[in-house]
Amino acid sequence: MSIALASFSHEHLEPAANLLADRHRSDRSTAPELPARYEDATAAATVLQELMADDDMTGVAAFRGGRLAGYLLGAPVLGSPTDSWAGFLQPRSAVMSLAGWATEPADSQNLSRVMYAALAERWVANGIAAHYITLPAHADSVEPWLDLGERSQSVSGRAFLGNKV
Repeated sequence: MSIALASFSHEHLEPAANLLADRHRSDRSTAPELPARYEDATAAATVLQELMADDDMTGVAAFRGGRLAGYLLGAPVLGSPTDSWAGFLQPRSAVMSLAGWATEPADSQNLSRVMYAALAERWVANGIAAHYITLPAHADSVEPWLDLGERSQSVSGRAFLGNKV
């Protein structure tokens, strides 16, 4: 079944929160120290609403058979030499947070590839060529992104991957 893409909007929050809560339950199976509250779709929706409150946040929603199969959100970070992240992020980069993505597990790799391609195209067109994503540091989450050419920049309880397009 083919994947249809749309710009992420507030109308996608409820199904996205369900995907995020499902992903978080899976993340907690390998990292039980993660907070349990985000297994609840209501708490996940609150986090997504906070992300969407950023005026610079852009995102893509992936649909299969008319239902949301994944989403990816990120925002540009223009960078300042005095910022606490200055040693980690290149200027004029984009960051996708831990809550900024979720997919149906059965097709995570393909969905991630398609959604990232759509967002990366927008960012590169605007001169933003360095892209970073925060992931839970377990193979199921990290592998699809490594296949996209991302490289590990920092790994602890979370993997922080970066890619310069």
